[in-house]
Parts: sequence; C-alpha cells; structure tokens
Amino acid sequence: MRKHLLSFFLIFVGYLASAQILEPQVEIHTIPNNKTAIKVTVVPKGTGTQSVHLAVTGNGYNQTFSELITPSKTFHTFEVTGLLPSATYNIVATASRCPTLSCTAAGLKSVTRDYTTAEDYPIAAILNQEIDNCPQFAGISWKYATTGAPVYSVNIQKSYDGSVWHNVAHLSSSETSYYDSGVIPGVHHTYRIITLNSIGDQTESNRVTIQVKPYIGPDKAINFRSDPAQKTNSVIRLTWENPQEDACGSNTRASWYVMMKRSFDSEYKIVGVTYPNATHFDVWGLSQNETIQFGLFPISNQDKFGDWVYLTDKTYGVSSAPLSLTGVAYKDAINNSVIGLQWVHNLDDVDFFTVDVSTDGKNFSQLGIAKSDIRVFRHVNISEGVPYTYRIKAANYLYGESDWTYMDGYVTYDYSAIPNAPYGLLAKWSGSNVVLSWIDDSNKEEGFIIEKSSKMDGVYQEIGKVGRGITTYTDPSMNGDTTYYRVKAENPLGISAASKAVRIIKPAAGASGFVSNGTAVGILAYPNPTVDRLNISIPNELQGETVALKVYNSANTLVYTKRFAKTSDINVDFKRFTPGVYNVVVETGSTKETKKIVKN
Repeated sequence: MRKHLLSFFLIFVGYLASAQILEPQVEIHTIPNNKTAIKVTVVPKGTGTQSVHLAVTGNGYNQTFSELITPSKTFHTFEVTGLLPSATYNIVATASRCPTLSCTAAGLKSVTRDYTTAEDYPIAAILNQEIDNCPQFAGISWKYATTGAPVYSVNIQKSYDGSVWHNVAHLSSSETSYYDSGVIPGVHHTYRIITLNSIGDQTESNRVTIQVKPYIGPDKAINFRSDPAQKTNSVIRLTWENPQEDACGSNTRASWYVMMKRSFDSEYKIVGVTYPNATHFDVWGLSQNETIQFGLFPISNQDKFGDWVYLTDKTYGVSSAPLSLTGVAYKDAINNSVIGLQWVHNLDDVDFFTVDVSTDGKNFSQLGIAKSDIRVFRHVNISEGVPYTYRIKAANYLYGESDWTYMDGYVTYDYSAIPNAPYGLLAKWSGSNVVLSWIDDSNKEEGFIIEKSSKMDGVYQEIGKVGRGITTYTDPSMNGDTTYYRVKAENPLGISAASKAVRIIKPAAGASGFVSNGTAVGILAYPNPTVDRLNISIPNELQGETVALKVYNSANTLVYTKRFAKTSDINVDFKRFTPGVYNVVVETGSTKETKKIVKN
C-alpha cells in the first residue's frame, strides 16, 4: 500500500512540475454609449493556472476581481464600472497557480496595462430666446453647461415642423451667438445646437422657437390735413407727418399714394405718387368752392399696403351760405326783450357774416355784422308783438359773398305789459294845421291814440290813431283859440297813461305859431339799456351853438368826449364800451344834463 501511495505522489509531483503557468492574455473593451465602464477579458495561458485576478487602480479607484479556472470557461470577462471619463487607470491581470493569491511569486504571472477611458460627451449648449428678429434674419445666443467634455465645435440646426432638421452653420466652440439670414418672413423657426467633442460625440441643446417677423405694410400718415396758407380757389396742399419706421425694415416705405374723390366720381382715383419721405402734395386744377375727399396711403418696398387716412376739404372761393338760421325770443338778464339768432357754418371760407332783419319778409335792413368765429347774434331793443324774420350771408375779403340764407318763418315776442306813456309832446302850427310830435318811450306799443280838449283838465276826445313807430300827427281842425293835446300808447293788453298835455294857441292874424305847455322839455338819451348805440335828442329851445358830450365809466373815468356843431340829434357808438353803467353828460348853451346809461 505504501508503495502505491508513494507512486501516486511521485506521479502528482511530476505532473505539477510538468504543468506550466504563463502570463494571461488581456483584452480591454469599451461599452457603447458608456463613458464610465469597460469590459476586461482575461484569457489564461498554460495548464498550471488555477485562478485569474484583476486589479484596477487610479484616480481614487481601487477594486479587485477574481475567478477560479473551470474546464468549461476558457476566458474570463470582468465589467469594471464607476470609472471617470478621460481618466487613466492601471490594470493588472494575474494568473495564479493557486486558487487564491497566496501563491509565491513563482506561482504568479501578471500582465500590466495602462488604460485611458473614452472622452466624455461634450458640454450641452443652453439656448436663449432670440437676440434679434427681423424679416431678413433671426438671431440666437447660447451659453454652455458646466459638466461634460470640452466642446470642440457646434452645429446649428433649424426645423420648420420640429421633425426634419436642417444644418444652418458649423462654428467653433468660442462662438456664442449666430444670425440666421436664411429665414422665411412670418414663419415659425425652431432652433437647436449640437455640441461636438474632439472624437465626434454629440450633445443636443434645448430648443427655441422663433416667430420670424413678417413684412408688413408701412404705418399710416400722422396728422393728415390741408395747409390753409397754401390753399387757393384751385389748389389744395395736403400735408402730413411721416411715422417712424421699424429698425428691422419690416415696413419700409417706398412711396406715398395720393387719392382723390370728387363729387362726380364714384370711387377714389390716384392723383399722384410721391417720395417716401415727402410731407406734402399739391393738388391742382380744382374748381372754386369745390368740396373734395382725399385719401393717402403708403406702399412698402415689399409691395405691402399701409392703412389709409382721409380728409374732406374745400377750395377757397365765394363764401358758402350759412345753414339752419333759427331764432328764439326771450328776456335777458335785465328784462330786455331779445331775439337770439344762431346758424351753422362749419367751413373756414368766411371772414364775417352780415345779418339783416325784416318785419314783412320783403324789405330788409342791416341789423349787424358778426365775426367769422361767431355763430350767434342778439337782436336787442325789439318791439314786442312785432313778427321779425331774418336773413344772413357769409363773406370773405378775397372772393366775395355767399347767397342769402333766409330764416323759415317769423319770431315774435308777445306783449308782456301795457306800454309806457309817450313823452316830450310838442305842438306846432303848420299853415292852418297843428302838427304834433312826441317821443316813443316803449317797445310794447301797437299804436298811439291822439286826444284833444279845450281845457287842460277837461274831457279829452280821441281824434285819431297812428301805428307803431309813428311819432307825428297832423290835426287840421283846431277848435277855439286854445287847444290841449295829449297822446297815449296802446297794445292788446291795455292803454298807457297819457303824456303830459301840450297847449297851443291860435295865433293872431299875421303872427307865427308857438308852443306853450308850461313844462320845459329835457334832453333825451335812448335806448336805455343799450347794446351798440346811444341816441341823444336835444329840443330846439335847448340847443346852443355847440354840444359838448362826455362819457364817464363807473369809476368816474372819462372814456369819451366830443364836441358837435349845433344839432338836435347825436348818435354815439357804444359798441366800443364794455358792459356796465356809464354817466353821459350833455352840455349845450345854458343847459347841462347827466344821463345814467346801462350798457349790455
């Protein structure tokens, strides 16, 4: 038995002595799309290898892998993970005669390799919104993330639908902005950036979609108007301001189109085309007083139309007639009866208006002149109960007057009270007739009643009537040597008190007639209140060689003075004075009277 065991041992030792251990074969493989792991394959050589071992160290990494040799396994693959990209590691593959590493050096065979992992994927670009956007180009900018391999270059790509991408540019890594001049105006463009490292790996950025500005029509003209200083009866100058254009050139003007529509045109027609920076255009060959509609619009250098602006204007000429002349009767603040007139005139072809008045619709007299900016007029000191009608025309100094515009119908201020009594009654002989005259002190009378008596305080009999505004009466039939006369005013509301009676004595044969009523007749000032004029009436018996007239305002300041030759009637223009109370001093011969006058 011992012989057998000895024989087996000698055979085993001889086998071990004859089995060889060789350096293993080592193969290192990358893993697709993985920069932090590798596969290491160890192929044993020789019949003496009982186990293989793999040690990976470097860059803070230290890990060992071991596997026993089995008949069914001719190679051994180890997956090494957790490495760093672009990092160098020391890889040692060891073949061992023992199942572990406890063998002596004679029982180990090692192979050492240095291996550098693949370069990391490039840093991603981070796209911002556009930095500029015009119909001709779109600008984008970007920055880089902080992790990843250095960027070697960038590809800029764009898409119109987000699925098909087109290369736009290939740039170096130092570029961080780009202007794409191959854009389509008005279309959405989506951009992305592909960064590349030195081995061609790619990283895609975020995406940015830009609405590229379209070409649009130019902005409309500002403050489109006509120039009155350049207008005539056949020419109108149109003028305007140019709006500011887009700095991108999306609405650049190429020209202005001037359009015109006359009364006989059914649509606007081109009257002229002018430069893009023009600010006026003269339209010639028009008719006098012609009303025309104008239009103005721009066209861009891309044939895009801008918005229209419009105006209606009229050439100069004879003033156009006012419209809608109306009147209304009322009492003003100081109880004067007034008819207020108003009319419509919207054009600028007038320098003044002329207002006429009539009580029969046929015979008109001028009432006043109104300035060009006035559209109302007050007819003051009207007579109550009288129907008034009016007409008005416009005029300018250069081309003349318009036709008359007549008021439709009449305006009447109904009687508001019994009239005041007349005053200043005088009686004179005229041949064999007695001629009476008096002063009307009311705007409410419809007529006057003339009465006479043989005694001052006797019974008076009516001898005649005269109508409104008549202030004289002739009596051909004086009875007795002495006769007394008086006058009353009347209207439908009643009869006024009588005037003071005047006495007249039949003259002796060959003598001249005279008046004797025992009462001196004073100086008269009317109307009071007044608006535009003041009449001064001086009886004959009070007249001196001259008349001195002075007007003082409420502050007792002399505002008017004038001396007249001997006269019985003076007319003072009160339009120049501001509204208020005035003292009018009249001095003639030995007579001096002061009248308090209210100016409205």
